[in-house]
Amino acid sequence: MKKATFLLGFCFILNSCATIINSPFQKIHIDHDPELNVKVDTSKFFYRSNEVYNVFVPKNYVSNSFYFLRCRNEIPLVINDTSILKIKPHRSYFTYWFGNICYNYGLGILIDYSNDKSFAYPIYNYIARVNNQITNVRFKPIQKNKVKPTISIPFINVFHLQTDSGKVALGSALGLSVGIDYFISQKMYLSVTAGVTLDCFSSRRDTTSEENEPVDFRFGYGQLSSAKYISVQINKITPWLEFGAGITFTNLKWGKNRITDLTDSTYFYTPVRYNSLNLGLSSDLRLRLTPNFDIGILYQPLFYDFKHNNYNYQHFISTELIWRF
Repeated sequence: MKKATFLLGFCFILNSCATIINSPFQKIHIDHDPELNVKVDTSKFFYRSNEVYNVFVPKNYVSNSFYFLRCRNEIPLVINDTSILKIKPHRSYFTYWFGNICYNYGLGILIDYSNDKSFAYPIYNYIARVNNQITNVRFKPIQKNKVKPTISIPFINVFHLQTDSGKVALGSALGLSVGIDYFISQKMYLSVTAGVTLDCFSSRRDTTSEENEPVDFRFGYGQLSSAKYISVQINKITPWLEFGAGITFTNLKWGKNRITDLTDSTYFYTPVRYNSLNLGLSSDLRLRLTPNFDIGILYQPLFYDFKHNNYNYQHFISTELIWRF
């Protein structure tokens, strides 16, 4: 019994993340320029010596989505019936590296290393002619003069802002921004974006003290912040990243309920707020996960406050989920 328990525990510790998480088949997308004729070299993807070498199964030919058996072999694509372009596999990032390191101290890599399920192909593949060469550019390029609307959700916001008694660093969550992207070329676009972050501030009335109330509620010391902004940026787009810079007008708000007097049973509050309308720079960096979805970080350093007519450095940083339609 002890021996069986030991073997079971040993197998559990050494279990690989790829073996558990990765399916034997992986769905990948293959698309191409209209002028190209692209097909999979099916002669390489059936049985050899009674063993599966690799298999491809078309899901539907409209969206060009296929299922491929995970393995370390390249996928050969026949271009215009004359040349070959190969899609190369790589180790599955999460299951082979992150998962093994975090969950079993890397021991699962000993099993994963020879396991075909530890391999993955690029999910998105767009075959195009670039500088007279056939290459895989990952996503279908957006053509010049196209206009694309965007929606972003800022889910973590960090502020360095002015208050009535000095500078403070605060944070908040959630918000919404909408924008328009105009593509000057396939690799450059102009964006106009307006956004707002959640403002939970509300003025408190005089409150009767109760012993079971939280201290922060009774005394109202909590500070809250929010932002409204409009920005114009020029951006560059690559197969993996988007980045750009421009100018912004940003309204930063800070507020708190300050206790001004108290009796044996009642606390008297005075709402205090500080608003500033600022001119500054806007810059962001995004990681392209799919053709229509990015994650990114927005940084807005602000220098001049129009409302108080002074130069006053403040900033607003936000992490975002971005959809382009």
